[in-house]
Amino acid sequence: MLGIQAGIVRRIVYHWPPPGPVCLPAETCIILSTKTACLTLSLLVREELDVYPSHLNSRSAHSSRAHPSLLVMAEHRAKKSGLAADIDRKLEQRYDKLEEGGTMSYIMVWLNAIIEKDHEAIASHLHKELHRSLRDGILLCKVINKLLESQGKPPVKFSKKCSSPFVAMGNIEAFCNGCKEYGLKKESLFQSTDLWEGRKAGFLNVIFCIHSLGSLANEQGYPVTYSGNEIKFLDNE
Repeated sequence: MLGIQAGIVRRIVYHWPPPGPVCLPAETCIILSTKTACLTLSLLVREELDVYPSHLNSRSAHSSRAHPSLLVMAEHRAKKSGLAADIDRKLEQRYDKLEEGGTMSYIMVWLNAIIEKDHEAIASHLHKELHRSLRDGILLCKVINKLLESQGKPPVKFSKKCSSPFVAMGNIEAFCNGCKEYGLKKESLFQSTDLWEGRKAGFLNVIFCIHSLGSLANEQGYPVTYSGNEIKFLDNE
């Protein structure tokens, strides 16, 4: 029998098939995925799953990719409490202020102007619709490929049909890699779960990334101008 204590399981373990019955404490999350033929064991601990902005979480700057099972787990995680909940609440308020200030509208207009008829246009700048339009990474990959083309650089490879979180994760990673190739700083990128989950606290990273990309495109002389104003993400609150 495989016994694992909650304090020990802090990283993801892959093994299939399991050697026997698995005994885990209640706070440990088990995800079985026949599609990837793996058993993922992970505690819902902050360092593995929390989606703080890249300027608050150094992990974000190093990797935009999360294992597909994390994307599934993230949708069923317990609600945050204490300090983590307070941070999320402030970030959500920041998101709402940016939305009221027109940042999301500028982003929607810019993205739609770049893709033109190559993709379904984003219908609204409001959070739910913006998240729905960007979640699979397809539109974003088309945008970054047009920017890369303007520099004479090769396009990123992505899937034009997204039927699962695994495919979406690959598209999101491709977009972030394309952003780096275009010249965007690592600090401006986001984690896959920031986009996939769509919670305002994490989605704020996505907004910051696209805003930074638009500003960079302006500096590079891209013909479609991004009109968003400078964003201040940190203050003395």
